[in-house]
Amino acid sequence: MPLSRRMCVGSRNKCARRPGNTGGGHSACSPTAGWRQYGCNRGGGVLLVIRVLYIDPLPGFGGAQKSLLTLLDHGSTFGIQPAAVIVPQDGLIVEHVRKRGVPLGIVPFYGLRARNPLRYFETLYRLWRWAHRTKAEIIHLNFPYLLDYAFWLKKLTGCPLVCHIRTMESPTSMTAHRLAWLRRADAVVAVSRAVERSLFAWGLTPEKVWLIYNAIDLRPFHTCERRGSLRRQIGIPDGDLLVGTVCRVVPGKGVEDLIKAAARLVQEMDDLHFVVVGDDGAEGRWIKHYRYLAEEVGLVDRFHFVGFRADVPDVMRDLDVFVMASWNEGFGLVVLEAMASGTVVVATAVGVVPELVENGRTGFMVAPHNPDDLGCAIRAALEMPRVRRDAMIRAAQARVAADFDVRKEVESLLQLYQTMLKKPDSPRVYL
Repeated sequence: MPLSRRMCVGSRNKCARRPGNTGGGHSACSPTAGWRQYGCNRGGGVLLVIRVLYIDPLPGFGGAQKSLLTLLDHGSTFGIQPAAVIVPQDGLIVEHVRKRGVPLGIVPFYGLRARNPLRYFETLYRLWRWAHRTKAEIIHLNFPYLLDYAFWLKKLTGCPLVCHIRTMESPTSMTAHRLAWLRRADAVVAVSRAVERSLFAWGLTPEKVWLIYNAIDLRPFHTCERRGSLRRQIGIPDGDLLVGTVCRVVPGKGVEDLIKAAARLVQEMDDLHFVVVGDDGAEGRWIKHYRYLAEEVGLVDRFHFVGFRADVPDVMRDLDVFVMASWNEGFGLVVLEAMASGTVVVATAVGVVPELVENGRTGFMVAPHNPDDLGCAIRAALEMPRVRRDAMIRAAQARVAADFDVRKEVESLLQLYQTMLKKPDSPRVYL
């Protein structure tokens, strides 16, 4: 394989010592520690790689984990090498990380109020061992939990701490205690302008907050067939209309609003079906609850729950209309996936939706907590003339391609890491 198409490990630069380090060892987190040089297709230059230790504190699998996996898939091409991924317990994220060949650590987290407080320090020691062994240069917390652990790990290693904020923080969730820890991070990443504004309202300075939109790899959404296996799974013909959502089936995702809207629409359309794709992370308790609500309003054979599916492009292209009915979102990555796949979107005005969806041009936007408006928007999307529908799909795909391609997200994160390490810019390798 020619040099321009592969990454060849070259010589390692000598490590700079931190001030006050009198020992002969290398500093894993100094600005030049352990950088590797890789071949680059930009005029024979080199690409200096930054090693990042990712900590994902959430036990489930949602948008935050999908964004992390996207970064693992594409970061190395731009010079971001995952030193390791740390998770609190076994789960779906573990399977995906291992498939990518990234070092993985399962480290249970305990609070100081645990039955045995020494476990708190044991966990901190295990995190330090991972950072030291992998020679991490950046600590990146994928969600704003366990900020105290991340801060003390920063102190122990000297590595800059980056914290990703992916949800709108409410007054009850952003306590003074959590805010104090968050302010100790070196950089805070907001995934939308709405999240950015909330961080400013909590007193974080513009110098510390970086606006970096979540993004997706567009290629899988451009290559799948128009009809997939979802219709076969729920047993409806290709000619029937199918409206669906992809989400964690938990309160706050607006599933009950979608059920209420569906109850009215199916009375007017005999060939209309609804489907919810996703699990609840609670052994099916919430799915049973929402299935009961659907049966109560007469949707026994018209409202389907199919559980988790990883093939989101295939699912999206099987839908006539995609709906996100959430009451609150930090971003709403699934809206990007629907728009990229060529599916008409109806979404509530939360998270990134007002920044992404131009009502009536790239999709339909309604207020949350409003089943009547949601139903009207779904009906309008289903009854659109073919010419207008095609124009809306083209405009939506162009919007996603312009600002939400994964290359933009990874390049922005690379710039952030370089700034944290005070490292000069380096050549890029594009996909």
